[in-house]
Amino acid sequence: MDQLVTSVRNQGWAAMIRDQKQSGLTIKEWCSRNHISEHCFYYRQQKLREAALVGSENRFAELLPPQQPASHLDNHNSTACIEYGNLRVSMSNDISEELLIRIFRVIRHA
Repeated sequence: MDQLVTSVRNQGWAAMIRDQKQSGLTIKEWCSRNHISEHCFYYRQQKLREAALVGSENRFAELLPPQQPASHLDNHNSTACIEYGNLRVSMSNDISEELLIRIFRVIRHA
């Protein structure tokens, strides 16, 4: 499929998933109100996840240790912390979805 078409489609699907999450409704409720079958919603969600992983095997991201001691990180207003082996990632509520996906990719391939 043409890359432009795929990109536009994926952007629309991502907007749909963001809208559901921001609505506060369950997926079932959101789908009913928006006249989308749950099967279709989950299919699109799965396809977006697969698309996010395509080519990630050939990429890498360098995570540098913090310049300040780890105890300093605990003082920030983080709302989530991911620990995997010796890796610790703290993040706030305003982390972008794109950055969060990149962090999980790095952890997954670590």
